[in-house]
Amino acid sequence: MFDLPKRKLVQKPLRVHNPSELVLIVCLEPWAERYRLESNESIEFVFVGPDVDCPEVIPYSDELMIYGWEGSDVIAVQNGRLVARQPTVDEIVRQEMEIAKERVKRTDKKLPDDQIAWVQQTLDAESELTQDAQELACELAAVLAIELAPSFMRSNAATELLWNVVSRLIGTRGLLLGAPDPETKEAAVWGEHPGVLAEAIRRQAISVLPRRFARSIRKRRNPIKPRPSESESDPTPR
Repeated sequence: MFDLPKRKLVQKPLRVHNPSELVLIVCLEPWAERYRLESNESIEFVFVGPDVDCPEVIPYSDELMIYGWEGSDVIAVQNGRLVARQPTVDEIVRQEMEIAKERVKRTDKKLPDDQIAWVQQTLDAESELTQDAQELACELAAVLAIELAPSFMRSNAATELLWNVVSRLIGTRGLLLGAPDPETKEAAVWGEHPGVLAEAIRRQAISVLPRRFARSIRKRRNPIKPRPSESESDPTPR
């Protein structure tokens, strides 16, 4: 979901409140997202990007236009939830495989469909934007990457595919994922223990939630364990 620019990153929050009795439409560009604010409702945006510009706000009679700047990304929080549509775990895996299909070779091991579904169910069970939800997302991302790895021939491209899956999954809970040095990334992604990868993710994860939601990511007291596979079916795009 998020990529870290090489320049210095800054967070720039923006809160929009509708004090009128009329509905206010907030348009977020260049992402082409629209939000409907009823009377006395508010929405919070947190922009993250290189320290070269800031969001631009242009009011009109019945709508508010908000523009990000080059290299920036944004999340929108309303009533404690990310209000933009979030991709499912299955969609993330399928999309990243499609993007990398010319560069990544498959092994004869099928993708763990049961594990993908289990990760989605576990993620959905704690969907609020809380510290626990962010910690859980880090652990689930680690489990998913370790379970996916045997389906691909080890390579730099496969490492990036798995890291992108991790990045997008934790992005659904308002986290940015930085990029460690290639050796550290490769060792973590291709290891056999999700705990090692989860710790690497925590060290690189940056929360981009508004201050009252954002807390440091710390290790959970009771780490989750992967769900035993019941069957193997391949969710390769059909």
